[in-house]
Amino acid sequence: MNITPLLNKITALLSPVPGIVGVVLGGSRARGTHQADSDIDIGVYYDLKSGFSIDEINKAVKDLNDEPVDHPITPIGGWGPWVNAGGWFVIDGCHVDLILRDMERVEQVIHDCLGGKINANYQPGHPHAYMNGMYWGNLRLLKFWLILTTILPH
Repeated sequence: MNITPLLNKITALLSPVPGIVGVVLGGSRARGTHQADSDIDIGVYYDLKSGFSIDEINKAVKDLNDEPVDHPITPIGGWGPWVNAGGWFVIDGCHVDLILRDMERVEQVIHDCLGGKINANYQPGHPHAYMNGMYWGNLRLLKFWLILTTILPH
């Protein structure tokens, strides 16, 4: 399945949302280990200081679902402290996860890791721990689809 049209559709809806700084393809499809029925994981990096709001992203994506819902994206913190927010979609029959990350926090975590501060954290859905260094590792594996600002630490 060619997912490029779907990624382009989602990116076109997200790019005008204030505060969105990047849209990336993640998960098994970014790693090249997906199966035909694998879901599509899309990371959305945002900057609160640039005016990002859950209300605005919900307005942008509310009609994406095959069965539209008014508030498909959770509030910040709705998926726990390390997966900031997100939403599960079915778009043209494909399961799509939008996973939101606060860019300021990602930059701070990478800075901490570079300084030797590695820690294990509780995160729902991660049975052992969510290691802070996973933020950094994720950036290495992602396929960048839209970059509206520098999303790597200075």
